[in-house]
Amino acid sequence: NAEKTCVKHTLAQAYANASSLASRQKKWNEALDHERRSISLYHDVGDQLKLAQRYLSLGYIYDHLNDSASAEHSYV
Repeated sequence: NAEKTCVKHTLAQAYANASSLASRQKKWNEALDHERRSISLYHDVGDQLKLAQRYLSLGYIYDHLNDSASAEHSYV
């Protein structure tokens, strides 16, 4: 349903924005939580471009959490 897709897309962008804000504040665990939610929703709506952008952001967050294995997985 197009309406549900639109709502999910909007919510995914809100989580991505919250993740970016938390990252700028160096609240890495909070950013990670928001990023995972954003990725899940973008996956649901099938937005491949946004998924790629969010996975790059996820890798950046993992890097700051000193989790190089998860960071590498996000970049692959």
